[in-house]
Amino acid sequence: MRERQKYSKEFKAAIVSKIMNRGDSTVEEVCEAEGVNFRSASNWLLVRGSAPEMKKKTSSRNAVAKKS
Repeated sequence: MRERQKYSKEFKAAIVSKIMNRGDSTVEEVCEAEGVNFRSASNWLLVRGSAPEMKKKTSSRNAVAKKS
C-alpha cells in the first residue's frame, strides 16, 4: 500500500491558485501537470470556498421542504 502524501498549506494554496487561473486548461490537466490527485485538489478548492459550482446544490423541492 502506498503511503499517504502530505502537502503543506503553501503547496495547496499554490495549486488552488493555478486551478483558479488555469485559462483554457481543465482542472484535470492542471492536476496531472502538477502531480496532484484530482480529488485532493477538488477538496482544497471546496475548503477554500472558491468553487461554488463544485458544491452540492440543494434542489428547489428540498429547499421548500426545509422551510415547512
